[in-house]
Amino acid sequence: MNKMNYGCEGLCVVISGGTSGIGLAAALRFLADGARVYILGRSKERGAQALRYLEEQTGKQAVYISCDVTKQDECKAAVAKIAEQEGRPDWQLDILVNSAGFYREQRLEQLTEADFDAMMNVNVKGMMFLTQAALPYLRSKSSVVNIASDAAVSGNYGCALY
Repeated sequence: MNKMNYGCEGLCVVISGGTSGIGLAAALRFLADGARVYILGRSKERGAQALRYLEEQTGKQAVYISCDVTKQDECKAAVAKIAEQEGRPDWQLDILVNSAGFYREQRLEQLTEADFDAMMNVNVKGMMFLTQAALPYLRSKSSVVNIASDAAVSGNYGCALY
């Protein structure tokens, strides 16, 4: 992998949705740059695949932690597990990347309450719950990055809910 230095050597990075897509790409970049990377996701199988891929690409290891960001208690447990692994009382979370999310094309007239709840739970509530759980470890120089879609700027036909 082409090594570009973004100044992340030794930083602690947590990425939700880190087992695929943009989250996995971010994990790859941070890991290649020397950060300690924790990826969160719901599927242990996808987590294991992501860890293998990251190690193959960088020769370095990330850590997978199972976490459904729609559940406040799982966000707290995941951050507590990371704090335990970091093992220092002055541990700081340098970068939190909220990348968990999903996209579904669906016309407004087809929308159900369950559809609405599912998307808002992952794309909005999940970001809030994970950031809330991370608050005790965020410092003045920490960064929180919330991944969004270009659909926020220019909507797509048939995607009223998204």
